Amino acid sequence: MLDSWLLALGLSPFSASAREWRDAPAADLAPLTLLQRAWIAVRHPFGAALETSYARVWDDDAQAWRQTARHRLATPPGPTLELATTALIDPERGAREIETVSGGRRQRFTLVEIGSAGDVGVPDTLSSAR
Repeated sequence: MLDSWLLALGLSPFSASAREWRDAPAADLAPLTLLQRAWIAVRHPFGAALETSYARVWDDDAQAWRQTARHRLATPPGPTLELATTALIDPERGAREIETVSGGRRQRFTLVEIGSAGDVGVPDTLSSAR
């Protein structure tokens, strides 16, 4: 789940005026098969980065930012790895939904609960996802 969260959100600008940007997250974050991981390790022994483009728009129905991303890694002569992520970002609660689609595999995570629990000092915030 953490890998999907990092891919979907990347280094999101805090500015509301930022609508499109590019990033290069580590290819290790992508949901890869063992064979794909081995091939990337051979082709890129010092690590590989995905070519990622992000875009976000305000979703009036959800009252949140809908952020989409396309991630790509060319590994010639093998096939190009492509995947897509979507995040629904609530200005008050953070990422409410995250979805990753890679080939025929789809993973979806939804925030189902948020609250705070007492701690010895500063209250600790709790959240749950499924």
